[in-house]
Amino acid sequence: MGLELHSKSYADEDEEHGHMLTFLANQQKASQHNRAFARGEASFLLDAWNHLADLPLPEYRSKLHGC
Repeated sequence: MGLELHSKSYADEDEEHGHMLTFLANQQKASQHNRAFARGEASFLLDAWNHLADLPLPEYRSKLHGC
């Protein structure tokens, strides 16, 4: 999942598992969107493979807004 690439670490296995599930869900959404792009149904590609891809929405919002 890019733990080394993005210097990720988690408190325990449960937290890591939760982040992995979030990453996989986001990966699936991005793949669906990118297939829509390939069919001409969307105007841009999504790149879901960054340091934010494993964050649950509340954590993402916190990082986005610096809270």
